[in-house]
Amino acid sequence: MRNQSQKCIAIDFQFHIKAQHFQGGIMMSGNEFQSNNNIQFHLGYGYRRETKTTNLAAFVGPTYFTGVEGDSSTKAIFYDGFGLYGCLQAVTKFSYDMGLGAEVFGEMNYKQKLFGFKIVLFFSGAYRGPKKNFNSNVHSERK
Repeated sequence: MRNQSQKCIAIDFQFHIKAQHFQGGIMMSGNEFQSNNNIQFHLGYGYRRETKTTNLAAFVGPTYFTGVEGDSSTKAIFYDGFGLYGCLQAVTKFSYDMGLGAEVFGEMNYKQKLFGFKIVLFFSGAYRGPKKNFNSNVHSERK
C-alpha cells in the first residue's frame, strides 16, 4: 500500500450518446514524471452541462488498474484489478471551444485509495461556426 504523494498525468474524453453522458480516460501515476508505477483506465457515466462560457461535469464508474510495487532494491510485485472512480469538474471557457479549469477526482480499489486535483485544458468539438448558407445554385433561405 502506498502512503506517499505521487505525480500523475491523465487524459479524458467526454462524449454523449443521445442524452446520456460518458467519460473515458487513462491516468498514469508515479513517484516522478516518467517513473510510473500505476496505470488506470476508467469509464464513467454522469452529468454534464455545457454553456457558452462554462462546462460542469460529474462522473462515476468502474476502473481497471495495473501496476508494480517495489523499487530496484526489492523484488517487484505486480498487481491489477478493478475499482471505482469518480470526478467533479468545472471549466471556464475562453472561447466556445477552449477553456481552463479544475477537477477533483478519486479512485478506490483493494490496492490503494487515490484522490487528487487536476488542472484541466478543455477542448470542445461542439462549435461548428456560423451557418454557411450560400450556394449560387440555390435561393437563399434569408428573406
